[in-house]
Parts: sequence; C-alpha cells; structure tokens
Amino acid sequence: IDFKNKCNVGYAFINFCNVEAYRRFTGAFDGVSVCDCLPGLNSRKIVEVTPARVHGLTENVSRLRDSPVMYELLQHPDWMPLLFNDDGSIKPFPISDLPSAAKMKVTRRQTKERHHE
Repeated sequence: IDFKNKCNVGYAFINFCNVEAYRRFTGAFDGVSVCDCLPGLNSRKIVEVTPARVHGLTENVSRLRDSPVMYELLQHPDWMPLLFNDDGSIKPFPISDLPSAAKMKVTRRQTKERHHE
C-alpha cells in the first residue's frame, strides 16, 4: 500500500499448496491486463507473477505483523491483509506483540518525510 497517496500498489502473497497450483495460476494470470482479470478496475497495469523473497505463510505473516507497516495498517482496518482458512472463510490476521516499536519506526519515518517535503 502506498500510504502517502492512499492507494493499493497491487501486491498479493499467495501460499500455493503445490507446484501444479502455482503453474496453473501463473499460466492464467502472468502477463494479463489487470482490466481483464479484475473487471471494473480502470488500470493499464499488466499482472506479473513472481516468486516472493520470503516463502511460506508463517514466515510472511510474521514478517508483516512485526513490521512498521502493520501499525499503519491497523489505522485503516479495510487495508488489512486477508488470511483464509482451507474452506475459504476469512481468519483474523494476528496482531504483533510489539506495536510500540513499530509505531516508533513509523513516527520517525513520517518525521523524516515531512522534513524532505
């Protein structure tokens, strides 16, 4: 999320259960116009499917929940990432045990950005 402009930059992390599911997804979406796979969205972007630097559901959730970004996401509940159970129902995103540290990092970054504007 681009917090400054309040817009989604278009990322999704998908934890595929097997290689074949990844291949089907990549074949269906990589290189496709966003307008074709997300009807109603007015964008000239093209979908690009690439492997993540961090792999695995647990690792990705831990990385985000303990990052400064989480504090900002908590201020906008509709921006929070979604996690799904095997049956497709939404499960709550775990909240960090370290919200004060994340808030301090965000506050320092926002202060720095204001000085550069």
